[in-house]
Order: sequence, then structure tokens, then C-alpha cells
Amino acid sequence: MNEKNLICFDTLIIGGGPAGTGLLLKSLKDGGTNGFFNRRVALVEQSSQLIAGNITQYQVNSDTLSDVFLECLDGATSNFFNLEQLSAEIELVQSYKGKSIPLPKLAAYFNKLGALLKEALTAAQKCTFFMNTIVERVVQDKDGIYSIHLSGRQQLITARQIVLATGGIPKTQSDTTFAHTISLSPYCDKIIHTDTILRLGLGNDLKITLKNNPRVVIMGGSHSAFSAAHYLLNGPDGITFKNGDIQIWSTRRPKIYFNNKAEALASGYDDFGEDDFCPVTGKLYRLAGLRMDGRALYMQMLGLGHAIKENRVVHNVFTNQMLEIEEQLKSAALIISAYGYQLNRIPFFDANGDEIQFNGTKTNRWVNDNCELLDKNEKAIPSVFATGMATGFIPKGELGGEPTFNGQTNGIWYYQNAIADLIMRNLGVMMEE
Repeated sequence: MNEKNLICFDTLIIGGGPAGTGLLLKSLKDGGTNGFFNRRVALVEQSSQLIAGNITQYQVNSDTLSDVFLECLDGATSNFFNLEQLSAEIELVQSYKGKSIPLPKLAAYFNKLGALLKEALTAAQKCTFFMNTIVERVVQDKDGIYSIHLSGRQQLITARQIVLATGGIPKTQSDTTFAHTISLSPYCDKIIHTDTILRLGLGNDLKITLKNNPRVVIMGGSHSAFSAAHYLLNGPDGITFKNGDIQIWSTRRPKIYFNNKAEALASGYDDFGEDDFCPVTGKLYRLAGLRMDGRALYMQMLGLGHAIKENRVVHNVFTNQMLEIEEQLKSAALIISAYGYQLNRIPFFDANGDEIQFNGTKTNRWVNDNCELLDKNEKAIPSVFATGMATGFIPKGELGGEPTFNGQTNGIWYYQNAIADLIMRNLGVMMEE
């Protein structure tokens, strides 16, 4: 490789969505005091835009308060670019204050904020951006430096540190089993992942099918399962569902988020223990609990909080009801898989040219408590971190979260605050060494 085509950085972020840009936004918010921009930083993004990722493609409401999307503008952010340029977009987000916001309505705000972020950091020579660029593979050299091979570009990037923020891709288990017991292979022709429903809605053929047979089975108890059910009931497709038409199956009872114990008990909810409260905030099921539309639907299904009971959707905890579930799968017009997401990984190779196998491939835990990417032996890959959807990171200690939580931490606040701060602290320690 010609040295003219070799570009060297200290830290490279792969992915410019909410998690990848979270490190940049947190640094601006802190006024640059965390030292992140004292090094040569670069970001590679496969699209032409920053921050939004895939969020605004989903035709549902946010599962967090709209206020959270504006918190990245706090602190010293206004020292780096004029927030007046975002006034119309900020006003729109603020109009949903204290509520969730339809995700497509965030598009204009994210796109303009992303453009301002890129312009400000490029002008200040604090970050180099490679837009519309795909990372094909990452190779670890013998001296510990990483070579990053880009699709369609002559440049070869090297970096001492890598932050992987490539997002998640839907888990598909149509050819395996549910609860290690029920084979879904016979029904693969009518299985759709929640990601497809929430992003693209129902196709015309499926709308016609459901109007004739509105029976739906949703496999899995993730938040997206209840979001999909809420979309079916309230979406634009005009399908009439009767009692019990939508059946949700999972291996455990869903959990519900509450601000505190008193609020939960006042609503009639008592399915919790003391270790289900976040010790930092006092919130019940801060991480595991259903929120917003999914939460509202499940509470209606349970008849909590004086809500009118919702009987069109039924939740079932699977305890070996083989006959019942098989009958439902056979009679359903649509089966929705709600197994969540897995990390959208990039091939990594070691200094010997062997592909590195990741721990998360089998366990869904891709990182350790420091957000370091783990190999198949649960050993941290040197100077490689991962953040964002589906990394399997579980907050602890000062980061908050309930002690009983063992799922996936997905939330823009964490990406732009606690997790960003954790990763940057560890990056800084490594640079000093």
C-alpha cells in the first residue's frame, strides 16, 4: 500500500448512528474537558447522514420521552455550533414534551443536528468523517495497530483503538425452535420479524389475508412484541381484531416500568422484589420494564391502573402447552417473531490472518463491563470496544439499573451519556499507557 493512501488515527468509530455519535456529542456537551478530542479521531458511516441510524424509519412512537432526544444539546454544546439553526426542529420535539414522539418526526431534527455536528468537528479538525463508506474487515497487525479496509476506497485506515457502533440486525429463528421445544420450520412461509412490521407495516397481500383471518401469533416477549401488537391494533391498516385474535407467547412474564414503588402499587402492580429497583434512581424495572405504547397495552391487558381491559391481545407464559401453541400456529394467518436483535458485526482478523470468533455469537454478550469486545474465550480484544444496540452490555454500580436485569441495554440516553463516558474513560487510560 502506497504511504500516500495510508491514513493513521488514534481512535476510529465504526458507525455514525446514535451510539457512534454518542461519544462525539458527549464530548461537546462536556466542553472537550474529557480529552477525547486531544487525539486523532475518525468516524466511518455507511450512509450520508449522522445520528439517526435506523430510528426514524420505524412507524411507531418512541419508547422514551421526547425530552431525552434534546439532552445532547445541554452543557457546552452551544459553544461548538449555533443551536438557533435547529430552532424549528427543537420546537417540534418540544411540542411532545413529557410524551413519546412518533419516530419519523425526529428525522428533520437528527439530520440537521448530524450535519451541524459534522461541519463543526470538521472545521475544528477534531474528527475526520468517512461518509457513504463501508468497513469490509478489520485486521490486527503484529504491533497491535488495526488496519481497516474500506469498500470502494483506495485509502487504508489504521487505528490504535476501535469503537464498534454498527447497530443491531433482527434475530431470525424461523428455522429453529421456540423455547427449545416448538419447531417453527413448518410455518416459515408466514413468519415476519417485528422489525419488518414496525418499519414497513403490512403489505397489501397481508392486509387482505388478515382481514379474512385476523389471527396473529407473536413469539417472544421483547418490547417489540408489544409494540407490534399495539401497531396492529392502532395502525392504519383497518383490520378488525376480536377477543383473543392476537396471542403473545414468551417464556416469562413481561415487566413494567414505574417511577417508584408507590406508583406501581397504586396501579395494582406488585410483580416485583426489592432488587428490581434501580439503586441510583429508585425506578422500578428501569432497564427491563415495558415503556410507552407497549407498556400502556400490557397494562390494559392486565386491567391495571383503572384501564379498560384489553381482551383482543392475550399474553401466555409457555410452560409446555404443546397442543395449544401448535393449534394457534397452524390457524394463524401471521406469525411475528420478536426475538430481539443481534450485533451487526464486522469480520475481524488477528495478526496471523485467522478470523476472530466473538463470544456474543453464542451468548449474545458481546462486551464485558468496560464495553470491551470479547472473543470466543471471553477475553477482551485489545483496544476494541462496542456500543449500541444488541451488545449485551449490562449497566452496574454508578451506571444504575436494577440488579436483576440480564437483558440488552438499548437507549439513546445511555449511548450519549453513561456508556459514552465509560468508553472514553477507558480509551483515555489506554492512550496514557
